[in-house]
Amino acid sequence: MVAREVLAEGGREDLADLLLRLAGSETLSRAEVEERVAELWPPTTPQSRRGGRRWPWTGTCPRSAALECAAIGELVAEGHHREAACPLLQLRTAVQGILENDGDEEGAGLVAAGYGRLLAVAGDRGRRGLRRAREMLQAFVLDLRKGCEELLARNPAALD
Repeated sequence: MVAREVLAEGGREDLADLLLRLAGSETLSRAEVEERVAELWPPTTPQSRRGGRRWPWTGTCPRSAALECAAIGELVAEGHHREAACPLLQLRTAVQGILENDGDEEGAGLVAAGYGRLLAVAGDRGRRGLRRAREMLQAFVLDLRKGCEELLARNPAALD
């Protein structure tokens, strides 16, 4: 959100919009994201780790999962649902990967359907599409860097 604000102040909100487009969340409605966020809560409970060797979230304990979930929920509540879709996708991907690799079939199945729905609303592109999206994001970083350098050249005090 801070990056969007800084880019908007410098007349480069187009870069923030492009990132959302590349991430697949530019056209998501608040309702779509809220539905996917609601599906996030069950997979991040200790009950979903049946058979797993690790917690099914990116942190190391239930407390970090609660913080991640709260941050995503806060973004949505404040009307930044498109931006919330990015960390939501990261968290759900981590949960799904951990359950598929370390959990039992039942645990992975608990979250697979919701994960599939999230991928669908984010424009699931398959492996080839994901590879292309990664390449586009890598190219975008160069454009973002140029945009940031332009903003800093106009306002060097921004680093203070």
